[in-house]
Amino acid sequence: MGNILQDMMGLLSRKKVAKKADPNNYIILGRIQGPEGIYAYDPKMENRLITFEEFRTSLNSGTTNFVPLWSDGPKGTLADSKLEQSPQLSSGLYQMRVNDCDRFIINKPSSVTSGDPEYLIQQDKVSKVSIGWDDDGGGFGFIYNWAGLGLKLGAAGNNPMLEIKTTSGAEEIDLHKSVKFVDYGSGSKTGTPTFNLSVNSTGNIIETNPIQYSPASGTFMQGANPATTQVGVTAFGIGAGASLGPTGGGVPGDSGNTAFGFNALNLENNEVQCTAVGYKALAKQNVSAMFAVPSNTAIGFEAGMECTLSLADTFVGAEIKSVNAGQSTNNVGVGRSCLKNLQDGSFNIALGAYALEGLISANQNIAIGWKANDGATTGNNNIVIGDQAEPSTLTISNEITLGNSNTAALRCQVTSITALSDKRDKKDIKDSVYGLDFIDNLKPVTFEWDRRDGAKKGLKDVGFVAQDLQEVDDEYTRLVYETNPEKLEATYGRLIPVLVKAIQDLSAKVKALENS
Repeated sequence: MGNILQDMMGLLSRKKVAKKADPNNYIILGRIQGPEGIYAYDPKMENRLITFEEFRTSLNSGTTNFVPLWSDGPKGTLADSKLEQSPQLSSGLYQMRVNDCDRFIINKPSSVTSGDPEYLIQQDKVSKVSIGWDDDGGGFGFIYNWAGLGLKLGAAGNNPMLEIKTTSGAEEIDLHKSVKFVDYGSGSKTGTPTFNLSVNSTGNIIETNPIQYSPASGTFMQGANPATTQVGVTAFGIGAGASLGPTGGGVPGDSGNTAFGFNALNLENNEVQCTAVGYKALAKQNVSAMFAVPSNTAIGFEAGMECTLSLADTFVGAEIKSVNAGQSTNNVGVGRSCLKNLQDGSFNIALGAYALEGLISANQNIAIGWKANDGATTGNNNIVIGDQAEPSTLTISNEITLGNSNTAALRCQVTSITALSDKRDKKDIKDSVYGLDFIDNLKPVTFEWDRRDGAKKGLKDVGFVAQDLQEVDDEYTRLVYETNPEKLEATYGRLIPVLVKAIQDLSAKVKALENS
């Protein structure tokens, strides 16, 4: 202590202060260099000697409950800091407040390589919760419950909105309300919620748009720009039902529409009873008030995407009517890419992948089977049934095809086909002259099939050659089906009345011989 007092008195002499000053009446602030080192802890301050009275007066200038600090540089005075302690609360505790402050900073030197900078809450000196930065680990921020019981987040006075439970064996995350995903664009914190995750009555998480959920009207919408006046509308997905608008055009606007998937039913703005499920299903449809109840249904990837003007079309499968825009009505397509190129047409039915795929403008066609009549571009009132079954030509109308080129038998419980033969539907009726003489000119043959498409190769058969039948054929007999000159076909069934006439001719000759 003697050395300290000597240094203090030496300091006083260097500062031209009375040498006989009593050190007990002074406070030394600043650096006091002596044989035992530096005794003051702030090297930035100049050597400073003040009286206890000066110190007391400086303290008296402060504000109640504020922690003082030195101000105005090395020779400054004591003043209020921003740190304030509140009066004792009713709970017996105190609160500390940092006034006019943007940040509360915990600064850890990089030279210290152990421990984590953190804000720690204790109870009776027992650690409870920490908020900090994992400096010596993965370099991440953390909120840590020392008891291992998880966290609850929510507004004061309310039940927690989010619970994170970390109890071993019972880990879970509970969401009690909803989560909004907000588009901030270029980064500025402006924008509107574009997606919501909400909890339904059964505890499941569902995606909604908060503006478009209305239990009263039965509306549930989540889309890019959904309208606000829907009735019984369900839309889910980016752009789904995005253009649906209010009632207009004399029809009950948007009643009962359902759109699920990216841009499903995206352009329609005044439609009723349409269902679009899948990526871009009915994406370009915009019938407006043209039809009273369009009732189109499209399920599948790009199903009905080009149904710009459609009525009562039903499509189930990917890429149905997905190429050409146009007006179509009452068409049914089930199977991938069936009716894919349809532009304008009505009452067509395609069942099977790629059935009627090439059809562009046609009506009343039926194709059943994989790639059934897939190459036809036009033609009306055709029925084609069978795997890769094809009509006689790609533009034929009014034809029925059963089976493909490999079909070996046509089986049915009855052995004949019934067709119209009412006298009231015929005129200019005369006795046939096609009989025994006609039969005598026919050339029945035996042969082996050697089809150009490879079907039935080597199969032995009996019948006629179409080119031979053409030599005797005419407008009445029509034994040769010539719609496709590259594939002549024979109609054997039309020989029945000719054979009957031939038998009658033979019977007459027999009777004449018997009577002679």
